[in-house]
Amino acid sequence: MTPGAQNLAGAEGGAFARRLNDRIANEVVAAYRERIRAFATLPLSQPEAAAEELERSVREHCFVG
Repeated sequence: MTPGAQNLAGAEGGAFARRLNDRIANEVVAAYRERIRAFATLPLSQPEAAAEELERSVREHCFVG
């Protein structure tokens, strides 16, 4: 099993995905804005939470998917 938000139960997966996406945006993408675009990490075992996090990541951080 690979580590990731999809392996965490309940709200823990959504919270993990949010923290990770914020960190990617604020530390990695921000440092290399002209070179790096990001895809969101999503809690796929929770479809509603995944859809919300995808929308937030695209809207707030300009992730490409």
